[in-house]
Amino acid sequence: MLSRSLRYLWAAARGKADTGYGGYLSCFLLSDDGTVLKKMFTVPTSSIGGTPHSITPAPWDDEWLALTDSVSGYVQMWRMKGGKQTNMLSEYSTAEPMARVDIFDGGCCGNALWYN
Repeated sequence: MLSRSLRYLWAAARGKADTGYGGYLSCFLLSDDGTVLKKMFTVPTSSIGGTPHSITPAPWDDEWLALTDSVSGYVQMWRMKGGKQTNMLSEYSTAEPMARVDIFDGGCCGNALWYN
């Protein structure tokens, strides 16, 4: 998924079910024409195996992302950290979960929608 400014490409993956390998969240810095300039970071998520995460960047800011887990039933708000300016672009070194809402209904949250 692309960020609000189209400068960042977010990607998420989960490990293969029943292997014990967890999921990951990555972010890539993009050029004006949309080509990948560099991978900024890859960080582990708290889920292990199975259905992939759904990710939804915030519509008002590049640093925020909602990540859902339909198997475990939660929504997390992530934020990029460690920003620095390079050549008129902001690069980040990591992202961290800032908030989590567990929804105990047996497996919710296929997709997220930001609402104000």
